[in-house]
Amino acid sequence: MEVRKVQRLGSSSLIITLPKSWVNKVGIKAGDSVYIIEREKELRIIAFENEEVYAVVEFEKNQPIEEIKNKAKCLMYAGIPYFILKSNELITDDIAREVMSVKDENKDYEIKKVDSFSISFKLVSKMTDEDIDAILRESLISFEGAINKLLESLTSFNEKSFDELKKVKEAFELRASNIKHFFNIGDLSAEDPILEKKAKLKMTIYYSIYNILRNLLDTLLVLIEIGEEDISKNEVEYFKNIFGLYLSLIWEVAGAITNESLKRIEYTNKLFTNISNNISEFLANGSLSSLSLKMASAIVYSLSYVKTVINDSTCYIHLKDAHINI
Repeated sequence: MEVRKVQRLGSSSLIITLPKSWVNKVGIKAGDSVYIIEREKELRIIAFENEEVYAVVEFEKNQPIEEIKNKAKCLMYAGIPYFILKSNELITDDIAREVMSVKDENKDYEIKKVDSFSISFKLVSKMTDEDIDAILRESLISFEGAINKLLESLTSFNEKSFDELKKVKEAFELRASNIKHFFNIGDLSAEDPILEKKAKLKMTIYYSIYNILRNLLDTLLVLIEIGEEDISKNEVEYFKNIFGLYLSLIWEVAGAITNESLKRIEYTNKLFTNISNNISEFLANGSLSSLSLKMASAIVYSLSYVKTVINDSTCYIHLKDAHINI
């Protein structure tokens, strides 16, 4: 511990100088910013590595260890590039080891004990634009497999089918969590602000697509699980065809974004109109089963969100014509 004298600056300000040894150790220079934490009679000064990506979260000695770990998990899940957990008491080796065990659930961060009071978390794995495109393609393939499994269950639903559908649903829930995290750690550090806006918009569109598919799948699973009425073979064949068109539509949207192609967007609009008209004609049939009516209605509801994604994708592609005005 070191004692320093408080000095006056001007008519109302009080200042103290920072220890030279500490300044040299953390690399602070004149003009740099520092993080200041006030706690009753205590004032802490923490050096920033980069004030735009740095966060400090304090925790008390008597806080449950799971609560502390959850704080770290949430910041990691949100993709905060660099943050520190600070304790108001010495962090024992046991507590440090327990907190740092969150790395087992998230390999994208480098975690280390900085000093006796703090643990740092640094994001070392970034998703590239190509990585994100690949994730969407993989998700669409997975969704296609899930829909095929669901359609199979329409004609021969039994206890085994129910268990398989539950596994599909659980897998999609896990995938949703992973995809959200991947998008949060996407590399948005482009020097060109327009490219950065495009990257954020692209991630938003992709995550919207995934949520549309997941919600549609969830709805269909519930309808089939509680369905009390058999569905005819003709109706099953219809849904096979309509889901084929639906998947083609989503694939085209993804392709239009990846290739930044307005021609493919035009085709998606035509495909969208075709599917909408097809379902309207199907719903006009007065002899449909209750399950078919509900499934078709779920698709119509889903398509309203798909239209928004198509519009957002059009805007994304138009951004390629915008340049920085230097």
